[in-house]
Amino acid sequence: MDDSYMAQRAGRIEFAVQIRSGENPATIIVSVAGPLVLDHLVEIQDICMSRVEPILIFDLRQLSYLDSAAVGFLVHAYVSRVKTGKTLALSGVNGMAKKVLEIAQVSKLFTMYADPEEAETALIRRIHPARA
Repeated sequence: MDDSYMAQRAGRIEFAVQIRSGENPATIIVSVAGPLVLDHLVEIQDICMSRVEPILIFDLRQLSYLDSAAVGFLVHAYVSRVKTGKTLALSGVNGMAKKVLEIAQVSKLFTMYADPEEAETALIRRIHPARA
């Protein structure tokens, strides 16, 4: 199942999120483009928190910025998924987003990968070691 959401301002796309299945049905990938800030969290929070797949990967390669509310959302999503036996990982974290997570002292909480494909491969191996 693929879903997407876009916020536009003055005719240009300011924020977009795409939710798609991974190669493995156990994986869901949430790709974020633009700034992830409080105004945009409402749209993706319910979608992300309701996913039943054991692996959720946030693809942040096109993320331009995240504010403290977004950091709080990511931490809450991580904790909620761990409590229910699920996994959350981040991929493509760089630039300003990486700096914000480091300053907030939460970067060590997340498992981070270069891209969603690398994350999915590693996490599938973790939950299904016989398939490695």
